[in-house]
Amino acid sequence: MGIRKPLGRTRDATHSALWVSPGISGRGGISTLIYDMQSTALWKDWNVRHVGTHCDGSASRRVARFALALPTIAYELLAHRPEVVHIHLSARGSFARKSIVSWMCYALGVPVVLQVHGSNFDEFFDESPTWVQFLIRRTLERANVVIGLGQTWAARILHMAPSAHVATITSAVRPNRPVQQPSSGPINCIFLGEIGERKGTFVLLQAWQKLIDGFDVQATLTIAGNGDIRRARDLSAELKVESTVQILSWLSSVEVGELIESSHVLVLPSRNEGTPRAVLEAMANGLCVVASDVGGIPELVGDAGILIKPDDVEGLCRALNSVLTDHHRRSDLGGRAFSRVKDNFDLDSTSRRFDALYRDVLKMPAS
Repeated sequence: MGIRKPLGRTRDATHSALWVSPGISGRGGISTLIYDMQSTALWKDWNVRHVGTHCDGSASRRVARFALALPTIAYELLAHRPEVVHIHLSARGSFARKSIVSWMCYALGVPVVLQVHGSNFDEFFDESPTWVQFLIRRTLERANVVIGLGQTWAARILHMAPSAHVATITSAVRPNRPVQQPSSGPINCIFLGEIGERKGTFVLLQAWQKLIDGFDVQATLTIAGNGDIRRARDLSAELKVESTVQILSWLSSVEVGELIESSHVLVLPSRNEGTPRAVLEAMANGLCVVASDVGGIPELVGDAGILIKPDDVEGLCRALNSVLTDHHRRSDLGGRAFSRVKDNFDLDSTSRRFDALYRDVLKMPAS
């Protein structure tokens, strides 16, 4: 049920690892990361096997998926005895599921790497009752290594679990061919992610109205994702920007790739973030990025984009106007973004970092 054998598996593989995460067919950045990692040397060199514990759909469907996954994980631990188990977790239900798996591994003495995803994991910790905070802290501190997606998240993990052994490994993508930034309009802007307050979708629509009404720009905006699609469409109609705004539901990875390759600017004015994959995918295609100065975004973008404060309608409008009307600036930022991905966030480089981390874990004394 969802066990994924390694690509190019060989019988004489000297290492073995088990990955536990959402299924690769699910929505979201974790599923995409798992899918992409299967094409790297790590998957073959470590004879990686994968069990998906989560799926999209109703609560009952998600519970059933985990109920089926749990005995599969137990079998993997007992029959194949992986050298390391790499568990991907986020807040709330994900933590509840993955903490069970983590403690199964701890009980059997199997080394564990926990990778914390999700922009609201620290909020989940702060809002939890004392006994849940204790469980979160002990689960993180008991792991051999906890991976934070950048220095910001490493610091947040240490705040929650001061004795945790934290390593920093960022998200990663494969660089693509940079898009051609046109010298004149129309310029295509995109927003990718959950449509709602946290990602700043409605702030974006308000800023877009000010942009279209107040400046001489030729541009379109495509908003694509799950979430409060109806509210976004209603607000677009209320602001009278439907002629330049298209609001779509969730797209497949292929459709997302096609949309990015036909666009020039990614805008993500979030209130809170982890390390959004949409930003990396845009940078990997040479798009100019305009995003909020929150979470792990500054570590991803650096000086290769424009960072704004969240909920700043006027600031977002000015930032968009500056890149939409200045071809040289937009091209420069897009080029720097592409180079930054190649230098810092390449998928193969990240797979080598995982490999080195696993080897370090095997050298750790048994606890």
